[in-house]
Formats: sequence, C-alpha cells, structure tokens
Amino acid sequence: MKKALCFILIFCLLFTFAGCNHSSNDTTTTDPTQPTIAEDIVIVQRPMISVSVPTATDITTAEDGAAIFQYVYPSMNLIFPDAGVAERVVEHHRARMIEQLPAVESTRQMALNDYRPGQTFLPYLYSVSYTPMRADQSVLSIFGSTSIYTGGAHPDHLGFGANYDMVTGEVLTLGSILTNIDQKTKLRDLVIVALDDIAQERHLSGYKNYVNQRFERDESTDQDWFFTNTGIAFFFDPYEIAPYSEGTIVAEVPYSSLVGIISDAYFPAERTPYYGTVQEIAFDNADLTKFTQTSELVIQSSGEKTVYFTETAVHDFTVRQVNPETGYVSTIFYAPYLTPGDAVVIEVPQALKGSLTIYYTASNTVNTIEY
Repeated sequence: MKKALCFILIFCLLFTFAGCNHSSNDTTTTDPTQPTIAEDIVIVQRPMISVSVPTATDITTAEDGAAIFQYVYPSMNLIFPDAGVAERVVEHHRARMIEQLPAVESTRQMALNDYRPGQTFLPYLYSVSYTPMRADQSVLSIFGSTSIYTGGAHPDHLGFGANYDMVTGEVLTLGSILTNIDQKTKLRDLVIVALDDIAQERHLSGYKNYVNQRFERDESTDQDWFFTNTGIAFFFDPYEIAPYSEGTIVAEVPYSSLVGIISDAYFPAERTPYYGTVQEIAFDNADLTKFTQTSELVIQSSGEKTVYFTETAVHDFTVRQVNPETGYVSTIFYAPYLTPGDAVVIEVPQALKGSLTIYYTASNTVNTIEY
C-alpha cells in the first residue's frame, strides 16, 4: 500500500512568500518617458502585487495499484511591497491548511477502509482551492472552497472567505470593517435586497430568516464574505438557501451602497483607464533585464516558461485552470494590474498547457489568451 501524504513536510516545503518580488525598487516610480495614452492619462510604473495559488495533487493507491484517494491543495506565493505583511498573510494560510490535515487524513482512511479490489470505486476526494477576489494595497480577499467526496451522487462543497488588511497583514472580520456595530443591520438589509433580485432565477427559499440568523452571529468570527473590485459579496453553500443544483449562491452589495457602512479605508481606489495589450515571449528569448519587477506562476518546475508583459498597462491579469484531476475551474494567479516594467513568468509542462486560459482587462473589455 502506498501512502502518498506526508502532510506536515509537504506544507513546510510548499508555502512561500515574497515581499520584494524580484524588484529593484518596491515603491511607485514615475517614468516621464512612458507614453501618454490619452489626454491627461499617463501610464507610470506601479509596485507589483500578485497572488499565485496553483494546486498540487497527492494520490493514495491501494495494494493493487488502484488510485483510491486524491488530495488537491494549493500552495501560495504573495508578491507585495511590504514583506512583513506578505509573511503574515501566507503564515495565516499555512496555519489554515495545517488545521485541515486531520480531516484530510480521515477522508483518506475512509477510502482505504471502503475500497474493495475488483469493485467499481470512484476515488475519494479532498480538494481545497483559493480564488483571489480582490488584491490591492488596501485589501486582499480570497474565496476558498473545500470539496469532499466520499461516495454518493456528488461531492459536498463548503466555502470560506479570507480577508486581510494589507497595511497591517491582520485578518479582517465584519466587525473590523464596519464604521460601527450598528451598521450590521443596514448591511443585512442590503444583502436581503441583493438576494431578492435573484430569488426567482436561482430558486431561493428561506433566505430572509437565514440571513437574519447569520447576522446575529459574533461578527468577530465570520468567514462567509469577501471583497470584490465592485462590492462586498456574501456567499451561501449548497442547500443553505437553494438546491444543490444551484451551486454556491453569491449576493454582492455594491460599494455605492456601502458609504457610511464600512470604513473608508476598505473602498478600492478609483481605477485609471488602461488600454494596453498583453504580449508573450518564450523565456529563452526574453531579455529579463528590461523588467524591474517580476512575478512567477510555477505549476510544475522544469516545465516550459513563457514571459507575459505589456508595453502600456492592463488591469486584472488572471490565469484560470481546469484542474486535470478534478475538472474544477479555479483562478490560480491574479495581479490587479500590469504596468511597463512588469513581467509574469508562467512555468507549466506541455501536457497541461491546454488547461490554462489567461484573461486581462483593457479598454473596459475582457481579453483572453489561450495558453
């Protein structure tokens, strides 16, 4: 019998952080030679911020060689100008993953106990993924999802939010972002209104009572919301307020409705319009000395490397992957912007290239690059 999970050692090796991002300068600099894109809009170098969360898979096999359990888990690399903040955030994620190890081991043992040679057996699964939802110099918000399959018609899905103050590196809770605790009632009502708008389309039921109960909880322990670039999103797992077939239900309250409810520090800065185009070049042909800041997405070391950059600037450089083991689609890399002097190096084996898609926003249009 092969036992493929040496958990604590794996996590000690996999989680990394970077606050200096291979940059010769961690502060915003203005280059007067950068092109003027439109009247009164000049693109300048900005400090690089990025979140890389690729997943890896450990497979447990039975004595006959059959795969009976898969553990899919993310590593994390955070590029941020303040190295101390980056370290605190990644350490929090490391602790969260270690806390889940007993549940992972329990699921693996169930697979070992339930497997019978010669019988049809779908491998049991414990899968964790992180999706960056907002990343800037004020806030990092991540939506986490845990999927567990131990037989039956479908996996169970559980979501969690992880929100950080990027000035301090501290975890944000609902209580810490509100202007005062009395604003919980106003926010609750806005969440209900957002659910009202989708109630018929998404077959919601009982959500008003559920939301009321949720907002009666201790606001210092909540994990059921996250920031986006456009508002605050509250999410609901399958069966909580809708049938399983509807998946996770998300109700977003726009920032325009949150003035006076949440502290000003957590509103995103106004975006400068960007009009660039992302370009790519093989790593061996790239002159990396022309870039002052770089970030990496390593899906598998010793894979092929490609460098992505822009001569002007773009928003929301995002890489999504169809996980080859689970079929789930997840965001495994996010940078809120790329400006001149930035480079993203993606390292991936040839066999997985077709599983990736790159997205970026320019001229208020979402563009795609098939990797």
